[in-house]
Amino acid sequence: MELQALLATQLVLPSIPKVVALLLSELAREEPDLRKVSQLISTDPALTTRLLQLSNSGFFKLTGKINSVSESLAILGLGHVRTMAAAAA
Repeated sequence: MELQALLATQLVLPSIPKVVALLLSELAREEPDLRKVSQLISTDPALTTRLLQLSNSGFFKLTGKINSVSESLAILGLGHVRTMAAAAA
């Protein structure tokens, strides 16, 4: 496979099942700890990538670029994070 073709293919990162389970458990609490949610997402490259891609999408029409998980959580809210985590399970 040529380098250009390899770079053009979309890489799909699988989520770490244990992290997803812990994240869903934290999100199911009455008042989830946002610091813990951020830490859990940050330990999973796939979840981090998805979260940053979503928060930087044109849907939110932001003027700047979101570069951290905590900024993404503030933009998206826990509802979007729950949906993303459930889809990764």
